[in-house]
Formats: sequence, C-alpha cells, structure tokens
Amino acid sequence: MEKYVITGASGFIGKNLIKQLAEDEEKYIYAVVRGKDSDVSEFSSLKNVNIVYCELDKIPKLEADFAGENIKTFIHLAWEGSTGAKRADCDIQMRDAIAAVKAYETAEKLGCDKFMCAGTISERVLDQLEDLDNVSQNMVYALAKQTTYNLLNVKSKTFKTKLVWMQFSNVFGPGNVSGNLISYTVKEINEGRIPEFGSGMQPYNFIFIYDLIDAICALDRGDLTKQKYFLGSGEVRKLKDYLLAIPNALGKDVELGIGKRPDDGIYYKEEWFDISDLKNDTGFEAKVLFEEGIRRNFA
Repeated sequence: MEKYVITGASGFIGKNLIKQLAEDEEKYIYAVVRGKDSDVSEFSSLKNVNIVYCELDKIPKLEADFAGENIKTFIHLAWEGSTGAKRADCDIQMRDAIAAVKAYETAEKLGCDKFMCAGTISERVLDQLEDLDNVSQNMVYALAKQTTYNLLNVKSKTFKTKLVWMQFSNVFGPGNVSGNLISYTVKEINEGRIPEFGSGMQPYNFIFIYDLIDAICALDRGDLTKQKYFLGSGEVRKLKDYLLAIPNALGKDVELGIGKRPDDGIYYKEEWFDISDLKNDTGFEAKVLFEEGIRRNFA
C-alpha cells in the first residue's frame, strides 16, 4: 500500500487531490488539517483517508505521528496566506515559508521518496520588481514562495527525499472560493454589473482543477528529471480572449469592461506557461478545455 501525507487537505486543491487518490484502494492518505473547524466533509467518510490535526507551526510533530509508516510521498499544500489580504502580510508569509522548510525536513526524516510543494507562476514576475512604481499584494506572496523554493533547494542538495516544486497556474473549478479573476468576472455578470479589467493583452493560462490534480498525480508517479515544473493546461491565449470566452461559454450576451482599468505594469512571457518538461517526464495532457470548464463550473 502506498501512503501519503497531504497538508492543506481541506483546501480547494487538497480536497480534490485526496478524493482522486482515494479512488485507488491501494493508496492510504493522511489528510493533515489545522483544527477541528476545518471542513473535511468531502473526504471524512473515505475508508482509506485518516484525518490528522496539526497547526502549521507544529509540523515537526508529524515525524513522531508517522514514524514507521513508510510514507511514500509528502505533498505540502498548506499555506495560510494564499488568498486575499493575507498575501501582503509579511509575518504570515514568512511563517508559511518556515513551515514549508520544516515539512521538507520532516519528509526527509520519514524517509519519503518525494516531497512535493506548491509554488506559483507569480514567482516569475519578481525579476520586474525593481522597475515597478506600484506593486500588488500578490508580490509579497510571490516573494515568499520564491524564498521557500530557494531554501528547499539548498536542503535538497543533501537530502535523499526528492524535491518537486510545482508552479501552479491560474486554477479554477467547482468549490473555488478564492475570488480569483474568473470568479470575479462571473459574479459581476450574474449580478448585472460590468466587470472591469486592464487591456488584457498579456499571454495567460488557466487550468481546470481536475486537470491540475491529474498533473500532480502524474508527477507523483513519474520518474522525474527536473526539480521544478509548471503545471498548466498547455494552452496560451491573450487574457482578453479568455475573458471574452467566459460570457460566450455561459450563453450570455454582455459587455465586458476590458481596458477600463490601468495595467499594472507587469508583463508576462508566453514561455512561462510551457509545460514541455511536465509532458516529457509524465505524459500529462490536459483534458478540459477552458470553455468546457467554465460551463461545468458555472452553467
């Protein structure tokens, strides 16, 4: 039986990952959540899932909890400041970074084959930081993620547990309450308002949650040649084209306020969204087209 530890188990990605892994009765998952108030309703009844309560700053205690359990993969998704104003809170972000390092140390002590940790495509924009007059709260979050990767990378030079850093794209799907760009757009449309955006001329990528879970599982199975992978759909369009596709997918003839807001000065590069390494090492292919994902989520 293959055993997993997954932190951030009650989050949007965590709960979907657990449900997919648990479909295989030969897999056993320790679902780590922060406390009794965490919503575990979607996987609490699964016979091969064991719920473990552990605050982020107590992660090292998991070494004793799982000693002798022969854990195959440790997947660290927990990140307190992943959405909203907490993304700009330096104290929270640095605590998250420290927790990730402690999680990797714990995975090494447990003898895990892989330690898989959630990063973000936003790390790519940090090279532009010095040239920006104004920055969004997302920059602190991105900086904390990049710092975390660098710290883990140093550890990986002497650890036996393989580090797998997963840079996530813009994820959407049922159950996502993060208030991301797609959720904002659909909410404004449904409430009779005109959603407003910048020019939307940047290259962009979205990935449906079920495809993201398939990509994570593919990395878990794969004989990997890299340490860092971008997890996206493989499709790149201008953001404007994605936005215009949303009302069309929902069968709504409405106006979008594209160009009503100033651009933030950050530029994106198409190569950031390349998934060649992921495809070459795992054979991953996204299955859900953007428009289909919008209909499945909101129609």
